[in-house]
Amino acid sequence: MISLESYHQTYTYDTGNNLTNLSHQANSSAWQQTIAI
Repeated sequence: MISLESYHQTYTYDTGNNLTNLSHQANSSAWQQTIAI
């Protein structure tokens, strides 16, 4: 069985336009990843 749900992702960038953080939120789970540059 395949279960799908909607989600929301938020991206954060530093002043040099580098991705520094990715946040994923859904009803079943949420996680956040910090990216070191």
